Amino acid sequence: DPNILKVAMWGGARDMALIQRLQRSFPSLESFWSDPGWVKGQGYQTAGGNKKMPKSLVGKPWLKSGELTRFYIETRKLPKMPEVITFLSPRDPKIYRGPLVVAVRGIGREGFKAAFAASDVIYTEEYYGFTLPRSAGIRPARYLNAILNSSLATYYLFLTSSVWGIERDKVEPNDLLSLPIPRIEESRKREIDTVLKAEQAIRSSLANHETPTNHMLSQLDEAVFNLFDLDETERVLVRDTVSLTINLRMKHTRSIALKRPSMTEVELYAKQLINIIQPFLETLNERTMTADVFDVGRAPLQVVRLNMLPALGHSPGTSIVDGQDLDAILGKIAQQLPNRIAGSVYARRVLRIYSNDALYIIKPAQLRYWSRSSGLNDADAIIAEHMRTAHDLA
Repeated sequence: DPNILKVAMWGGARDMALIQRLQRSFPSLESFWSDPGWVKGQGYQTAGGNKKMPKSLVGKPWLKSGELTRFYIETRKLPKMPEVITFLSPRDPKIYRGPLVVAVRGIGREGFKAAFAASDVIYTEEYYGFTLPRSAGIRPARYLNAILNSSLATYYLFLTSSVWGIERDKVEPNDLLSLPIPRIEESRKREIDTVLKAEQAIRSSLANHETPTNHMLSQLDEAVFNLFDLDETERVLVRDTVSLTINLRMKHTRSIALKRPSMTEVELYAKQLINIIQPFLETLNERTMTADVFDVGRAPLQVVRLNMLPALGHSPGTSIVDGQDLDAILGKIAQQLPNRIAGSVYARRVLRIYSNDALYIIKPAQLRYWSRSSGLNDADAIIAEHMRTAHDLA
């Protein structure tokens, strides 16, 4: 699978499983947008060109590079396409015909985005467009606009793109066209209508010169998650990859992923971890797991202790305990965690210390290490370690 190395670089086994499920379950965008008269293509090229502007394009709304607004293109406010520009390739004029959806290739601070336009728009090679005949209505374009602007699309494209996150922050056409898209079918009318309703609310807000609320954006994401049949753990993977992993890639040292986690956030990590491991303990109904989250103040590392207790008289849960006296020793441990691999390449190790019926997890006090998705991955690692140990003892 060509995506394995890319996913391993930024995600984990659960991400790979989700990517593969999406690919198996839904057709690609290239297949989805292939009905007669449904046209797709990259915008015009100018570098090194000497071809004159086709008269059919002169004076139409002109979307310059880097000026796309997410979700909605207000064509009446765009400048008009001038006659003086010369082209290397003006492309098929059909790709500029409205209604259409235009998606970015270059990724800026806002991440991957797309926008719907009801009428014609001329756009540069830094965009990729999808247009359809007016007889098809605008429903398919609005549907595509919603999905392309969802967190799920950003998640998928980041983990599978051949360039984004490796060399340059771009989504090439072949990467975009591989995106899985559920077909518009009567059997999914309820889910599709919910997606379209969320998209309409956001576009209407922008048309009224209002900023869409976080609630509106969350509603769109939830509608798209339901459309793609994502379960709760898959939704956690998508949200954390967008809000933490991609945020770190795009913002570096200014990323929220590097901030110190709150006790509440570490508790959510611990609860997510317990939710994965506890079902394995319930097979014999003899043991249960609880977690102690240590409040270590401003120490460079954060600590969580998992406790294995008799099932009788105990139930899974978390609690916050005072760990201020650990500050000195955690500082010493933190100095030992960076590991030089080669040249200027370093890895930062994490610790799992098994002690009788307790397991201590010690990691840097950064949110990226204590997210709910980290809880999922750490739970998988702990289960794998126990299975290997049991196999070796057998």
